[in-house]
Amino acid sequence: MKSIDQHNYVFLYSDKSIDLFNYFNVDHLHGLNRSDCINHVDTHDDCFIAGLCNLIPYTTNKYFVYVNTLKTQNKFQFITLMMHEMMHLSFRLNDQQCEEKLIEFAENETNKFIKIFFK
Repeated sequence: MKSIDQHNYVFLYSDKSIDLFNYFNVDHLHGLNRSDCINHVDTHDDCFIAGLCNLIPYTTNKYFVYVNTLKTQNKFQFITLMMHEMMHLSFRLNDQQCEEKLIEFAENETNKFIKIFFK
């Protein structure tokens, strides 16, 4: 698991869903559980967790965004999954009445990581 700490969230990525449970040292994570994850075989087509955005366990004000790189076999899959998860984050951090601000935030955050992953 690799992490990139941002001001109000942490971006996490790995190629194994179980890494998310290990990173937070939990057996249950926002309705998901470790044993189901262990019993699921992640493939390029089907990951137990392809992406997830939620509060960091045991905190009340900082979020994480996770992307399973096994699910992102090409640049387009990475970008769409990243944008999808960043939209979830945007809804949590921004005024939901301002649609343009929600989308712009997700675009900017996605572009930030595209520059890192696709230099």
